[in-house]
Amino acid sequence: MPGPHTEAIALLRDLDALDQELLALQAELATTPVGLAERRSDIAGASLARDAIAEKLAEHQSRQRDHERDLEGIEGRQKRANKRLEALFVAEQIAATEREIGQLAEQRDEEEFAILELMEQIDVLSGQLASANQAITEAESSVSSDQAVWDGRTPVVQARIAALQTAIEQLTPTIPHEAMKAYRIGYDNRNNRRHQGVTLTEGVMCILCRTEIPARWVNESRNGDGIHRCLGCKRVLGGAAPKSEADEEDLDET
Repeated sequence: MPGPHTEAIALLRDLDALDQELLALQAELATTPVGLAERRSDIAGASLARDAIAEKLAEHQSRQRDHERDLEGIEGRQKRANKRLEALFVAEQIAATEREIGQLAEQRDEEEFAILELMEQIDVLSGQLASANQAITEAESSVSSDQAVWDGRTPVVQARIAALQTAIEQLTPTIPHEAMKAYRIGYDNRNNRRHQGVTLTEGVMCILCRTEIPARWVNESRNGDGIHRCLGCKRVLGGAAPKSEADEEDLDET
């Protein structure tokens, strides 16, 4: 035969289910836009980093063109010096021209080395720029897709929140005062990680905080003969947890 508090405990469990769904949806409504904004901020930061790579790449490419022009000028001077050397007969003039040709050869080697170094750096920067562009494109596409989904879901969430709030307002007055008071103590307990006014038991253990509860309290709560609260998390004992539900609970939750 059901105990005198059976109905009150059942109503508290109904209230708890409504509160948990409401809290989850309110959290979703609050955190999803923030998450999308943070992702857009990350993309903006990545874009700045990408632009810095592009700027550095352009600077290296400009330097490469400058060195290539210098190299072209040196090679032109080498050709003219070699041609001039062929027509010389005076030893001093020959020696001076050969020194000039040697100096030009050294300058040419320096320019070619500089060009090769820049080409390697340009290849690295080009790869980095391509990777950055791809990552930004994919991130922008992902955010746009998720934003579109959220834009469609927002009114659904808002409507459900309104419905839950109405249901809670209608249910609360039907719950006996002492039962409601016990529920609020657990729900508002600052030592708990989340707002929740009802817990279930597995044997003589609270499934949320794993505190051992007097067996008499457990039995009375299951039979509706009394309204008791967990000694640890202070939540109302709502009865025995179904096997599947107990397995899914976070055993470290308090």
